Amino acid sequence: MALPSFNIASSTVEEDTIETTLQQLSRDPVRVIYKGRTTDDSATEIFINGVSGVALPVPLNSGMCIRGMAVAKGDSATTSNSFVFQGNIINFAGTAAADDAVTITELETTTGFGTLAITVNDTRDEVVVTVTGATGETVDWLVMMEIVCVVTEVQE
Repeated sequence: MALPSFNIASSTVEEDTIETTLQQLSRDPVRVIYKGRTTDDSATEIFINGVSGVALPVPLNSGMCIRGMAVAKGDSATTSNSFVFQGNIINFAGTAAADDAVTITELETTTGFGTLAITVNDTRDEVVVTVTGATGETVDWLVMMEIVCVVTEVQE
């Protein structure tokens, strides 16, 4: 079974697109693609489909399981790196957080470069993907994330 993808065709994100994604998250597994580029060794946040400011929302009163993989390819012949990751993310009563850190495993440690971090921004209630490239190197990043999510109503 192929997972549905959350795709944004233009640089303008409509509010109903985000709402549709939140509804879809609560009933079906979803796949999102984060894309970006680094041009040095500074930490850089990347976004869904490379559209600035668009990240995976963490719905109110939800539990999410994320897993995925990432690849980084530099502009020189020998620079490449891959990662796999998994984690549990929660948003209870408006407080979004990773339940323990997202586990990230670097697959290429011989010629590998760059770093990947996946965190949760509680202010924005979003999953944040931050990548760091290499000094003097342009690096293209692609991160594929699969998500399953359960949203519940809080019992008083």
